[in-house]
Amino acid sequence: MRRHLPEKTADLGESDLRAKIKGWQQQAKSYGVLTQRAVTKWSFLAMVLGDNFAEIPAIQSYLRQDAPPPSAKVDGLMKALQIKLRESELNRGKP
Repeated sequence: MRRHLPEKTADLGESDLRAKIKGWQQQAKSYGVLTQRAVTKWSFLAMVLGDNFAEIPAIQSYLRQDAPPPSAKVDGLMKALQIKLRESELNRGKP
């Protein structure tokens, strides 16, 4: 996490970061996200979007749908974040 998000983790001590990650793991588990890969992505999303990103109504609705499987939903959220970040970068140069 520190390697990928140094600016987001700089103010967190090691025990604080571990506690956050443990909380995110439990949160992910409550949505059926169980694979290590998907839980790691969940933690990344929580660090970027905020601890309670899953409570955003549109995200919560998506996560509660029957399909796709939970890990695929996390992949979808990561792709949506990438698209939004690219759009933001493109719009920065426009007046």
